[in-house]
Amino acid sequence: MEWKLYPIEGDAATQAIVAVADRTALEVDILYKHRSVCGCAQCHAPSYRERPDYAIVRTFGRALLSAPNSPAGYLPHYRYEMMDPSAAIAMFMGPYGPASDGSGTQKMAASLREFLAADFDSAISGHTKNPVPAADFRQSIDLAWRWLDGQPLAEQTARVPA
Repeated sequence: MEWKLYPIEGDAATQAIVAVADRTALEVDILYKHRSVCGCAQCHAPSYRERPDYAIVRTFGRALLSAPNSPAGYLPHYRYEMMDPSAAIAMFMGPYGPASDGSGTQKMAASLREFLAADFDSAISGHTKNPVPAADFRQSIDLAWRWLDGQPLAEQTARVPA
């Protein structure tokens, strides 16, 4: 089995490290919400929309990951604040907080580009129940994190609509 670790530099909130093993990416707290036309099994499962035990997931999504509570509609507001050195939360983050010069966003964008260029077929996230096809995952990450430097994060996402 082949594997590689991708540290996501500049991520002030989680200091994430993404693993790609056996053509599957494994990550936590990079993907919070899929793009609206995602093709994964979770997004299309009737149980996700109807079962009471998924209510907390639906509530989290609507309360934190939808406008106006999320500027782009894909990340909880605290992820933006944790990247902002002028935000109040930054003073509580200690040495792992955002770079005082704001360079963390550029570093994180570069790290995400390197990871998203890796060869994988699917991704498993701490916020998803089922594997997400790689193309959907890349597009979702681009929609969530493109604000870091305003540029596409993965080559194919530059041409694919949300």
